[in-house]
Amino acid sequence: MVNKEYVCLAVCIIIISWIVVNLYSIRVYRFYRPTCPWCVKSQDEWNKFKRRCAFRMIKPIDVNLNDDSAETQALAESFSVKTVPHVAVEYKDGRRIKYNGERTAEAYLNWLYSN
Repeated sequence: MVNKEYVCLAVCIIIISWIVVNLYSIRVYRFYRPTCPWCVKSQDEWNKFKRRCAFRMIKPIDVNLNDDSAETQALAESFSVKTVPHVAVEYKDGRRIKYNGERTAEAYLNWLYSN
């Protein structure tokens, strides 16, 4: 039988880890439309990038621009999204940088670490 203290400790560690990742990770946004051919074409590489970010302080976020919610539209406006796919990073210090490079998982990671 598992000791209750160990279970409680494990749950606390998971919760603290989740909080740290959400508060201190770099956020990388990908604005897309499901009907956009370029968005569809680049989706596989974006998924590879997301898998490679699993244990890093990088949080990839997909933003579907077909979602007409006020939150989505405000986010797109704040990043000055004009075309899709639009990839941008938001650092904890408030800097926002648009990505203009190759659409591969490796290129995304290299770009993040070079800024």
